[in-house]
Amino acid sequence: GAEPCLLALETLRTEVRTSSPAALPIKPHDLRLPSGDRGVSLAFLAAIGLFYERHGGVSLAMGDICKGEGEHVTVCALTLSTGLSLAESVAHVAERDGLLLARGAVSRARGFFSYSWTGTALVDMLAAIEDVVRPLEALSVGGGERHVWVDMFCASQNLLAGVYRSPSVTKESDPAGYLARKEDTDRIFDDALEAVSEVYFYCSPLVGEWDAPPHPFLSPQRDAKGAPAQPWVRRGAAAITRAWCLFELSVALGKKCKLHVALSRADCKAFGEMLSNEFDQIAGIVAAIDARDAQISKVDRGYILGRIEALAPGAADAEAEGLSHVTARVSEALRGWLVASAREELARLAPAERATSKLLNSVGGVLFDQGDYHGAEPLLREALAGRRERLGDRHPDTLESISNLGGLLDEKGDLEGAEALAREAVQAKREALGDRHPETLAALNNLAGLLFCSKGDLDGAEALYREALEGQQETLGGRQRCFARRWRRGRETLGD
Repeated sequence: GAEPCLLALETLRTEVRTSSPAALPIKPHDLRLPSGDRGVSLAFLAAIGLFYERHGGVSLAMGDICKGEGEHVTVCALTLSTGLSLAESVAHVAERDGLLLARGAVSRARGFFSYSWTGTALVDMLAAIEDVVRPLEALSVGGGERHVWVDMFCASQNLLAGVYRSPSVTKESDPAGYLARKEDTDRIFDDALEAVSEVYFYCSPLVGEWDAPPHPFLSPQRDAKGAPAQPWVRRGAAAITRAWCLFELSVALGKKCKLHVALSRADCKAFGEMLSNEFDQIAGIVAAIDARDAQISKVDRGYILGRIEALAPGAADAEAEGLSHVTARVSEALRGWLVASAREELARLAPAERATSKLLNSVGGVLFDQGDYHGAEPLLREALAGRRERLGDRHPDTLESISNLGGLLDEKGDLEGAEALAREAVQAKREALGDRHPETLAALNNLAGLLFCSKGDLDGAEALYREALEGQQETLGGRQRCFARRWRRGRETLGD
């Protein structure tokens, strides 16, 4: 249970009051627990929750839990008597005071929890980890316990904050003394990521907007164009905007760690509804991930960029190639999670609800945009069939499905199938909206483009382009003249 760990935490709190802070960490780096062995159990995390409920701060953001001001006891304060990470400090107290049941609370990490200090409350983080890890433990053969690496608890926050640094101890004058006064950043994250086989990526809030902190971009080229405007409103999960999180996730995925997306309990409760009603918004947020625009402190930027450049050895612009690599890897993984989650939600829907679900069409659209035509086609066909049956052939949603499936068939090279749907769309919109409605004219353009580009039917395309030109010339002017020029060039190319 959590009680032995809670007792160790209370002991550390007492020592803050009764003992002088350690002048240096009580153990040198070579005698400390290896970083990968500092994973914490759910019992440890439960004790953290109980401790902060008792002493205040459980609802605070993680940055304030680390070293914020107020009545609560910060992680930095709790570890002043040891200079180690909180995990190591609890293990040290357990060993020293004979708290046998607390010893197993710190062990080899199996999962790595990646999250943003900005905007993540301790209470939400603890619940998200439990909600991901508890079912995984239950599924393990023999109920295998999982230990999780969380930077707040597994790295020495005092060493990282420079508490022990001295102007008189420099890398040049006293290399050993200098290293003893800083966290072993050369190995701490590598060792942790090498130990784990799972990564838990905290992706709340899934939607919504929030003010970003005044931190620079990861890419110096982006930063050179000016710091982010303040206030800078960002959307979606804070973790996808933080350079450390994108780097951690990219490295974990690169070593084939299993991705588990962690959500706040509020997001978990509303997840099904969010998928059904806001899938396109979530997909848009994932599609907009860009490592160049991730934010980071200037202190850490050089380290992260150096690691990212190593992902593209020999490239003419290793930084740009590395950032592109991180963006693509993270985006692909989160898109895969989103589509898999949506498929699970679709499987739970009753047939009548599934038949006309926006989610069915949206998932097919995302797969289509990814170039996964094999995965997209059955979903788009199912969406069209369901809408025809439930809504009728002329309903706007049915016409949307006709257009979507027609576009996919065109891309696949099924020109006959694509043309049939494009002609149906034109006829349906003529009947429902009239010959001069913008949607009818757009359908004419689509059909003309199909005939012109995919089939080389210039005569068939000409009549449709002319009709569209007449109908849209006033509102679209130059754009429509571009269609006409495109048609003329096609005829010249074919010698007509």
